[in-house]
Amino acid sequence: ASRHKAARATLTFGEAAAKWLSNKQNVSAGRRQTLTRNLTQHLASLSGAAIRELDAGIVAEAMKPRWGTPTAGDLLGAVGHVWAAGVAELGLEISVAARLDQVRQLLPQQVKTAATHHEMIAVEDLPQWLAGLRNSNSLATRDRVAAEVMLLTNKRPVEVLGADWNEVDLVAGGWRIPG
Repeated sequence: ASRHKAARATLTFGEAAAKWLSNKQNVSAGRRQTLTRNLTQHLASLSGAAIRELDAGIVAEAMKPRWGTPTAGDLLGAVGHVWAAGVAELGLEISVAARLDQVRQLLPQQVKTAATHHEMIAVEDLPQWLAGLRNSNSLATRDRVAAEVMLLTNKRPVEVLGADWNEVDLVAGGWRIPG
């Protein structure tokens, strides 16, 4: 029993995230992939952190690079779920909600900006618009390709940017989207 308790005492955020994700049965494969990417890549600095030693300052530092993004609140919510799952597994008496409030106080206040909408592109103007996109130097190649794929497939950025090459059949010219 003490060996099990010792193993549980060293639970890391990365381990807690993996367990939390494996227990989430009510999410699509695409959403699971996004959550996995967000928790492991965007918050890699938290991965090896012991749940027992996490505090608002550590989490706020990890969140800073992503804080200005539109999905920052969703990401912080996922961090809270993982943190709470880890705390529960370890049997710690920590209020994760209170700690998340502290994290929010440490991060700059987010300013909501109004969405900018563009006029609809007429079908006959599409070839010219795509040629302009392909020749644009103001966007990275990845972003130009992603914009074109989103336009041609009517898929969301998270689906296009989260796509994996094993989903693409170059011979048949198709993209099998999981989920």
